[in-house]
Amino acid sequence: MTKSYKKGTDKPIEIFIALFVILAVAMVILKMFSSQIEQKQRELRDAADKAKIEEERGNINQFCDARCSEAVDEAGIVNYCRTYYDRKLDLDNNKNYNDYVKSISIEGACEDRIYCAQFKPCGALNMKTCVQRLCAYFKNTWNKQDVQSQDSELAKFIEGGNCYDSVSGEDRRNHWYSRLFSGSLGCAAPPTCLKDLDTWGDNYGATCVCDTEGNCEWEST
Repeated sequence: MTKSYKKGTDKPIEIFIALFVILAVAMVILKMFSSQIEQKQRELRDAADKAKIEEERGNINQFCDARCSEAVDEAGIVNYCRTYYDRKLDLDNNKNYNDYVKSISIEGACEDRIYCAQFKPCGALNMKTCVQRLCAYFKNTWNKQDVQSQDSELAKFIEGGNCYDSVSGEDRRNHWYSRLFSGSLGCAAPPTCLKDLDTWGDNYGATCVCDTEGNCEWEST
């Protein structure tokens, strides 16, 4: 009687242990399966983000190529240098169009101020040569003879974007606006001369001299 009673009490314990083991194994399998699903979802999101960035890069490239084709005279150059991509960008998919992003170029930028000259060069035109061109334009066309007045106009033509004042640290140092101006606007230097587009040399007492390969430098007259 006593021996039979002990066997009866052992069976529920064995069943309980078996159920516990099955539950533990099921939880491990479920966790593994859940991790795989999360990883796959992350991969899909990353792929979608990369595809969106590449699509936007293509759109900006097409937009800026059209503006570059018009930069064949003084007005076209000035327009190209002040032109930024004017469609809404949301590269981090958070429904905010003014964020700091690093995915569009090697430099950081605000989504609302990606200038064509910063995104890609147009011949010899880039952000640095554009600054010089604009300074000369303010001096010679708008008759802004002092550097302070030229800098004041330049600040209206080229802006860091809505996010610029809020970014700090490494992001601010890597922002194209910081890298371009290093904390100050500068109209003191004469513009970089470009072949067949020397319209301001006389005002600087210099001539734009180009070699057979199209490399140009100012020479004093």
